Order: sequence, then structure tokens, then C-alpha cells
Amino acid sequence: MTEFKFAGMDGVDEVTLSSLHVKVGQALKKGDNLFDIEADKAADTITSPYDGIISKINFAAGDAIKTGDIIIEFSNDLEVQTKHHSELLKVAKDVVTKLDKKVEAHQEAGEVLAQKFNKIVLASPVARKVARDLGIDIATIRGTGPNGRVLRVNIEDAHLTANKQTTNVNQAVNKGNVTSGADAINVAKLESFGAIDHLPLSPIRKAIANHMAVSKYTAPHVSLMIDVDATNLINLRAILKDEAIKPENGAIKLTFMPFFIKAVAKALSEDRFKFLNSTLNLKDNELLIKKYYNIGMAADTDKGLLVPVIKNADNLSVLEIAKQVNDLAQKARTGTLNASEMQGGTFTITNFGSAGLKYGTPIINYPEVAILGIGILEAKAVLINDNIVFHNFFPFSISIDHRVVDGAPAGNFMQRIKYLLENPALLLLS
Repeated sequence: MTEFKFAGMDGVDEVTLSSLHVKVGQALKKGDNLFDIEADKAADTITSPYDGIISKINFAAGDAIKTGDIIIEFSNDLEVQTKHHSELLKVAKDVVTKLDKKVEAHQEAGEVLAQKFNKIVLASPVARKVARDLGIDIATIRGTGPNGRVLRVNIEDAHLTANKQTTNVNQAVNKGNVTSGADAINVAKLESFGAIDHLPLSPIRKAIANHMAVSKYTAPHVSLMIDVDATNLINLRAILKDEAIKPENGAIKLTFMPFFIKAVAKALSEDRFKFLNSTLNLKDNELLIKKYYNIGMAADTDKGLLVPVIKNADNLSVLEIAKQVNDLAQKARTGTLNASEMQGGTFTITNFGSAGLKYGTPIINYPEVAILGIGILEAKAVLINDNIVFHNFFPFSISIDHRVVDGAPAGNFMQRIKYLLENPALLLLS
């Protein structure tokens, strides 16, 4: 018998087993896929290190697994394994048959009793009085006394549980905890209006929902907007992209995003904008000013919104950033991002222009204090030397945590980004 223990993921103590590719009795070879895992926003597929036959699977899809957990057990004896499972199947069938007969008998007895007693609840006099005093419908309480008799302790336990759920809902509103806040949803009432599909949240979607709620409820958001003339940027990119795509230069696809990332990193490195690259630590009454500039780029994928991070973007050239943007975007689309590739961000950029939108008020990637949104490129008429000409503009939106950043510094930051992108040759100097 060989045991397969989960070796864990870098920097992650616990992951979710999102799906299984195997079943008990299946013969495998080394390298075959066993199961998929998800951790926060990272995902991976685990393969078999052995040849053999699966004799036991200790976890199911949706279970949380930790480093060192024995996930799967292997046997190398196919004949013994087949015989063992045949015996188990026979025993299981016998048990199911007996249980079915007992269930049918109990159901019939229950229906007779319900009709006989007209669904009268068995309860002690004391329990009835306590239920009336607390305003609890005793018919909704499961009794633990003889023959299901409702006791005083059952009423008191139900009252404590109700209070706890109310507290959880209040905390959800105050803290933005989506998981606890779900207790406030009356599913039965919603279903009374018509059919509903119950679609379980994936681990990634649950993480996104909680993270967004925490950010919105914790940081007071303020949004500012500005238009950036993209004429010079478009011309410079047209020159560079033909060179960047050549095999000898790395076959790099050059989009506008690397220029945005470089401009943001360059501006953040200026001392006057240091607060936009910080985190508020209320517990210790301090601001954490980060001296590194890691720029996250929000990526829309089939699994939800992921934010891969370009590390130390201030020290990279535009083409070096472009290569990382391409690599990380591909990993995001294929679900192969590592957790470390989405950690350590200090400022995030989101491109809602890819959806055809102009302006937005993006939610900060907490605990960062600002996020830059970029809208769709738009042609506008401008007056230059008494002549009307058409220029292309990028609409920019920034959301800030107003506890840390005031409107004027945020506005100056946007003006600095505008200047750098309207004079993009400056981005090639460092």
C-alpha cells in the first residue's frame, strides 16, 4: 500500500480540492492527473508520482486539504483490489437494501402519526411557556426529549442560535464579510416567487467577493477622472512594436499596458506621491510606506478577476514589462498562475476599456490605497493653432482610500501620469 501525501503550495497552508480526475479502482501511471487544487486565486493540477491502482480516496471535491494530508492510497495488486471492491460493493448493496426497507417503514409510520395527531407538537409545559415568552414558533424546533418531545433547553438553544446569526449579519455589514452576510438571505422567500438555480461559489469567486466587500466597507472610496492625449503614445508604440515582435528581440507583443505600468511606477517612485504606494495600519496607528513598486494588472478570466503583479516595475524597461505582461496574461487565461505571482502588489491598474467602457469607479485592491482605471480609446476634436483636429484620448479614473490620500495629491498624481504618457519618450529613459 502506497500513500500519496499532499506536499502543499509555496506560502499557502491550506487549499481547496476543486475537482477529482480519478476514482477508486482506477489504474494509473506516473504523471497521470489526480486532482485540481485552488488557493485563494491560484490553481494547479496535481499528478501521480506512482504507477498503481487507487484503493482509497480520502477527500472529495470542495474539501479543504492541508500539507501532509493523505489524499489518495494506492495498491499495486489489481486482482486483490478488484476482489476487495467486489466484496465492498456486495456489502454496500445489502446495507442499502436494508436501509431502504427501514426508511419506508418509518415514513409510513410517520405519516400515520402525523395524521393521527394532526401534527401536534410534543412539548413540555415549561418549553411552551418559554417559547411564548421569547416569541418562538415551537413547531419549528426539533425536540431531543423522548419521542421527539421539545424541552426547555431546545427552546433556549434555538434562541441563542438566532441571536448568533443576527450578530453575524451585523458584523457582515460592518466588516464586509460576504460569507457571514449570506445568513441574511431568506432563500425560502426568494424561491416562493419562482424557480431558482443554486450555483455554488467557486473558491476563487468566494475569495473575490469577500476581498471586494472588505475593501469597499473598509476604505472610503473617492474617484477622480482625467483625459490623456494618446497621440504621441500611439506613434511611439507603432515604432516600437514592429521591432519588439521580431524573434531576435524576443517576439514581444507590445500593447499600451506596459506604458501605463511604467508611468505609474515612475510616478509612485517620486517622494511627493509616496502615500499612494502605502498601506494604512490602523492597529499600530501608522502608515506603511512601501519602497518597492509592484504594479498589479487586473485580468478578466473564465474563473473571475485575477490580479497578476509586475514586481519592481520601476527598474524594468518598457519591453521587459511587456514580456512579463504577456507571460502573466497567458497564465491568467489558462489558470496556471502561481500564488506568488499575485502577491506583493502595491498599486493596481484595471483596463475596463477592453469591455468598451469609458469611465468607471474601480474598487481598490485592499490593502492598497489606490487603483487606476483605463477606459476605451476615444477620438475627440481639439483646437490647435486655430485649427480643429482630431486626437485620440484615453479616459483615466482613479479611486483612492480617502483615509490616506486627499483629493489634491491624487489629482496631482493623475496630472503626472498624464504628462508622462503625453511625453512617452520619458518612459524610455529609465
